[in-house]
Amino acid sequence: MKGLGPRWRGQSVACAVVVGLGFAAGASAAPKHGAHYTGRGPDYMNKASKWTRAATAHVSFNTSANGADVVSFDGVFHYYCGSGKGYITAKKIRIKSDGSFSDRGHHVDKEGAEYLSIWGKFNKSGTSAKVSYRFDFVYTGKHVKHPYSTKVKPRLDACESWVRATTRVTTG
Repeated sequence: MKGLGPRWRGQSVACAVVVGLGFAAGASAAPKHGAHYTGRGPDYMNKASKWTRAATAHVSFNTSANGADVVSFDGVFHYYCGSGKGYITAKKIRIKSDGSFSDRGHHVDKEGAEYLSIWGKFNKSGTSAKVSYRFDFVYTGKHVKHPYSTKVKPRLDACESWVRATTRVTTG
């Protein structure tokens, strides 16, 4: 993928990250070619010892004209550390033959490390996709063993947000 990164409103630092990754296999599914998908879903945070639903997030993306990539991915997430709203964006994520897609990246600065991940899968008809994305901010001086894991990390070590959305074709 080219250009996975959050865009912040609030007290945190902006970053851009470039990293690529594949995803797991499953039943064959294919997206609609050149389509626009939008949706929403619950946004969970690690405000307790378990994931706690805190907001509703919105996501949208397009598929390329040949259906090979997710392009122009935009997702909103909320965070309690600094109390605000952020945006995760991606320019291009390869869609595998089973209809799944994923990518992740990270950025380190003086405040800490930001770990970002997106993954999803289209249904068999390609009219919808289940999409998840995570933001994990690990504070400077703290360490988490598996920052991309969905296992809740202690609030004193990391600020996390996990969106689980369902998208549907709106045009295309």
